[in-house]
Amino acid sequence: MPPLALGGPAAATPPGGWRDVAWCGLWLKVPRDFGPYQVKGDARRGQLGLACDGEPRLTIQWAEVKRRKINTGRLVRRQIFRGLGRRAARRLEPHLRSVENEDIAPMWCVCDPDAEHTRCLGFAASSRRLVHLVYGHGTTLQDQSVRRGAFAGLADQDPDRPQRWAMFDLSFIGPAGATYESSVLNMGDMHVRLALQRGHLVVREIYPADLALRRQPLEKWMEQLIAAHKSHYAPPGDFDALQTRRGAGLSCRAKLKRRRRLLSWRTPREQVHWLIHDQRSHRLVWIEMAKRKTDVAPAMRRLIEQSNWAEGGDAAAAPP
Repeated sequence: MPPLALGGPAAATPPGGWRDVAWCGLWLKVPRDFGPYQVKGDARRGQLGLACDGEPRLTIQWAEVKRRKINTGRLVRRQIFRGLGRRAARRLEPHLRSVENEDIAPMWCVCDPDAEHTRCLGFAASSRRLVHLVYGHGTTLQDQSVRRGAFAGLADQDPDRPQRWAMFDLSFIGPAGATYESSVLNMGDMHVRLALQRGHLVVREIYPADLALRRQPLEKWMEQLIAAHKSHYAPPGDFDALQTRRGAGLSCRAKLKRRRRLLSWRTPREQVHWLIHDQRSHRLVWIEMAKRKTDVAPAMRRLIEQSNWAEGGDAAAAPP
């Protein structure tokens, strides 16, 4: 069967440009007017929904394959028609096309002209997951852009190496081995919490910074953010001045209370908090990191240096 047509040069860039979406190890490009409306699950099994103009347009589902010895080609072909009757499967068989993707192979795509949507399913060898995309058709240019950025351009990041994360305007590169724990994705206040080996990482951005600072100064924001841990960690006292690539801010170290150390022996003895006023992007950037028997300050500075990667540069270039 012929491969899926990606369109001509006009499909290289959608009218409004690209938006990076990177979540639980998957990284893809979608038109900039696409935004997330639904997040479920974790890296092993989950779902991410993207909408345009208030209408759901692209759904990405993934599930870990636990069996080690499998015929991936047969598995993908069988799963793409799962839930359909024999008559519907025979009707769609002529519309089945292969997708050339470096990270996800084999990858098959079927366009249902009656339902006006395209289903795409492939096997991600690096993370051993089945990835299923369902796209609701739009304009011809949108369809070509999604085929190029979301289907052929979908990347599966190595779970044992640092991974990119990007949702709305929040983007950073998490440490190697970090796994998704929870998130809150509200316009104006977004945060992602990742589990580390014997620790955790929280990245939060509050927008717009000018409005937030009119409500209370940076010192009061720091006090409010670390107050959530007061039952386990002692107040840090004075804050230290901080200077980073994204702007100036405050930092502090909170120590685990002595009475908690015996019963909470797995809890990190120290949490490090950074709160930065990024005047260029008009955001407050808060990073909280803790890891047992490890100084996390170098990792936090590296995370700040690599944050906001989706805003431009080589990392945000259009997919090949």
